[in-house]
Amino acid sequence: MASALDQALQPIPDGLRKPLISNFEELLSEYRAGDWEKVGLKAGKICEIVYTILKGYTSGSYASAPSKPSNMVSACTALENAGSQFIRRVEGSGLLELT
Repeated sequence: MASALDQALQPIPDGLRKPLISNFEELLSEYRAGDWEKVGLKAGKICEIVYTILKGYTSGSYASAPSKPSNMVSACTALENAGSQFIRRVEGSGLLELT
């Protein structure tokens, strides 16, 4: 049976959803253990996965697996430049209505 988190993130392709959830669960475990260095590394990995998801969402074509952009600052700026089109798509998707 899928977890509530897995069910909530079903619109995201498996190749991105599964790494996101597994890295998040590992981050929580490391946080509870007080292993702050590992928490920081996992947070960075989660940022890369979320970037890949957002890039796929804005372009309409998802990557099969997460990837790290060569320049995260420039890559995030490009997402910002997706501007109002991105906001309208998120608002219309129902993703903001999760409870």
